[in-house]
Amino acid sequence: MKRFLLLTFFLVSGLAASESTHWAFQPVTDVGLPDDLGESPTALDAWHEAALKKQGLERSPTASREVLARRLAYHLHGLPPEPSAAQPFVDDPSPNAVSRHVDRLLASPRFGERWARHWMDVARYADNKGYVFEEERRYPYAYTYRDWLVTSFNHDLPYDAFITQQIAGDHVATVSGDSKAHAALGFLTLGRRFLNRQPDIIDDRIDVVTRGVLGLTVACARCHDHKSDPIPIEDYYSLYGVFASSYEPDEKPLLGEADTTSPDYQQYLKEAEEHQAAIDRFFNERHAKLRTAPVLEAYFRLVHEGRGWDDTRLSSQAQSEKLYQKIALRWRDRITHYLDENHPVFVPWKALAEGRSLETVKSESHPLIWQALADARVSSIETLIPIVAKTIAEANAEEPHEDAHLEALRQLLVAKDSPTGLKPEALYRIFNTPDQQAVRRLRREREKHQALSPGAPPRGMTLLDKEKPVEPHVFVRGNERVRGDQVPRQYLAVLSGEERKPFARGSGRAELAEALVAPGNPLTARVLVNRVWLHLFGAAIVESPSDFGVQTAEPDLRHVMDRLASDFMRDGWSMKKLIREVVSSRAYRQDSVASEKALEEDPENRWFTRMNRQRLGFESMRDALISVGQGLDLKTGGHAVALFEKPFTPRRALYGFIDRQNLPSTFRTFDMASPDAHTPQRLETIVPQQALFMMNGPLVEEQAARLGRASEVKADRDSPSKAIAALYHQLYFRTPAQEEVALGEMFVENWQATDAFANAWEAYAHALLCANEFLFID
Repeated sequence: MKRFLLLTFFLVSGLAASESTHWAFQPVTDVGLPDDLGESPTALDAWHEAALKKQGLERSPTASREVLARRLAYHLHGLPPEPSAAQPFVDDPSPNAVSRHVDRLLASPRFGERWARHWMDVARYADNKGYVFEEERRYPYAYTYRDWLVTSFNHDLPYDAFITQQIAGDHVATVSGDSKAHAALGFLTLGRRFLNRQPDIIDDRIDVVTRGVLGLTVACARCHDHKSDPIPIEDYYSLYGVFASSYEPDEKPLLGEADTTSPDYQQYLKEAEEHQAAIDRFFNERHAKLRTAPVLEAYFRLVHEGRGWDDTRLSSQAQSEKLYQKIALRWRDRITHYLDENHPVFVPWKALAEGRSLETVKSESHPLIWQALADARVSSIETLIPIVAKTIAEANAEEPHEDAHLEALRQLLVAKDSPTGLKPEALYRIFNTPDQQAVRRLRREREKHQALSPGAPPRGMTLLDKEKPVEPHVFVRGNERVRGDQVPRQYLAVLSGEERKPFARGSGRAELAEALVAPGNPLTARVLVNRVWLHLFGAAIVESPSDFGVQTAEPDLRHVMDRLASDFMRDGWSMKKLIREVVSSRAYRQDSVASEKALEEDPENRWFTRMNRQRLGFESMRDALISVGQGLDLKTGGHAVALFEKPFTPRRALYGFIDRQNLPSTFRTFDMASPDAHTPQRLETIVPQQALFMMNGPLVEEQAARLGRASEVKADRDSPSKAIAALYHQLYFRTPAQEEVALGEMFVENWQATDAFANAWEAYAHALLCANEFLFID
């Protein structure tokens, strides 16, 4: 036992030491420049070259302008290069040609679309909720978050503001008066809904914030202290309290003014009013029915027959009689109270229940009830009930009666403590299952209309602070039914220092956002720089982009990352400046062909001795196919579109509808990010279905046919060799070698000789589309 305790002591001591000295928890500092600058013009290249020299390695030569043009086009736009913009760069001998070309690319709206998709992987974006029983699964305004991302990247919104708006956009909108910040909160609200289980929804939000922004796996502390990182379970529930103190309003805020003159908007408004009227009518009809004589009589009879029954039996009988169980229980409680208190309306009921004559309670009875009883022969409660129910029902009215006796009867129906005193819209929780299903169906139709109507004004999928913040408790072993110690809403201890204070403003989301982007935060800038490097180089400096915890070793190129992170913060958190600095570097401009020495001494390219050859992601591959074939519709923003239905939409894949419950198999085939959870980086698999899609997919065949027809016209007009050269330039952005031209001519000639079903030029174009050169970036 002593040995066990001693071992535990040393293990805990070692963990504490690693927490205090772990490289990722140290402040980001300006590392300056290495002692031997060499010929490197930038700090990035200087530190990269210093690291290579230490390993006895060298950079690869600079890639050709054609290769750089294609690489930059895909990395910054996600599209093949436009000849009109890329060819001048290729022909420009100036040493500043790269920077000028990069500036042109960064200024294009296509830049925001490309980099928004990268962040959508982080944000586990989808256009619907997943499985949620009978609710409408679509998020009606998910697209406004996607469009906000595109705009933010295009306008170079500083990253600290970018994060702040996604955590506390409602606060930003209140202070600035710009309602568009509400759209940013889709970062939190567009996750899977987990059958509407609130603890799971909040867990997902904690995960997307902490892994996405900080690179820490805080969600691992949901049931116990984190097994490796200095994140106690109390810190998890401190953040839990922040998100539990926020709610999603039913009425989403408008993102600016609607165009009230638009015919689409007028049509939307008309249809929206019809949908709401149908819902209101359903509630109002059921509400009014509760106050009618037949229904009151049914409840009164049930209360009488069920005297002495427990709640379960009474509820069961109410259900069998198609009455609302909760209304039956409430009438039982109220009538019992009225009988005990000798309420004038129910005095005759009590007299008959006690075996007394009605004449003995004439003076105590309500005059209108007594008058109704006098006109009928009442000898039992069974014969009394319909008379009482009818008399009360006849007093029902929207406005108070001047007659005090009538008003006393009316109050039995409308008073706050009355079983029927609820407002119509509050009846949902009272309804039985069929009525609740009917309401859900009507609401689903309304939400579907909001999601699909072209005239629906854009609204933000926002969060707001609750009036009274939640004081969170630890859930013992993650079980929300077993409450442990209360904890304050506050930031993570490991990143707070000794002056950590509980959040005091509303839910705490605004203070959380401030802590995430504070200059002294050691993680936020590093994590973002590492993500940018991953997207541009095809591999990250820190191999686990969303886990910078204690188990993550210090990266080989830490000085490169830290210098970029310090420059990033000093330059106002500008994403465009950061990306410009990286793509303008010699490290980025390297060729992807490795030397024998590099292959031998750096086979995995850990030191980035060359550019990694990268396969196009699904979106870029699909957009490239459309671009070289039918041509892309470059309209920015708007509702999601179907990508896989014929006729194929010319919109960019970014705008495709993402169904997280039934994710299209093509997405999975090409390793698209799962929308179920935050994705640190996409997998890269090689499976037969990918080749089969390129060989047999209708989309590829359609674009190949378009290319083939255009090439056939050019071959007839000019020559086959010129048609082949044009195809190579369009697909690969280079001039074909003579051997490639000869091979292409032979292909077309032999195909035509076989009299095959497909057109020869279509088959040739299809073959070029299937080649790795089209599907990979050098």
